[in-house]
Amino acid sequence: MDESADTKVRKEEKKPPMSYARKNRKNVAGSIMGVIVLASLAIWQFYSYVTFKDDGGSGHLWWAIAMAVSACCVAFIVFLVFQHHDVDDELHITSAPARTQSSHLRSSR
Repeated sequence: MDESADTKVRKEEKKPPMSYARKNRKNVAGSIMGVIVLASLAIWQFYSYVTFKDDGGSGHLWWAIAMAVSACCVAFIVFLVFQHHDVDDELHITSAPARTQSSHLRSSR
């Protein structure tokens, strides 16, 4: 029994960790799919409101409005999160220190 537990641990250790690019791609794809689902549900509810025969279809309209607002809010939040995602990874380029007058005169001689 100890051997099988030991081999399980070894197999789990050998699995390569998920790369940063793959995680980021999954997050972006999942977020986009969530926004698409919310937007399609809003469109479907609005379609149900428009094609409703009686005057009692206002519930469909309210669901459509709520889902459309939710889809816009989620898309805005996703945009903000992914816009500031790699802020810490910026490369800061600095210039060399400015030369003083005396060092400039020495180098020209």
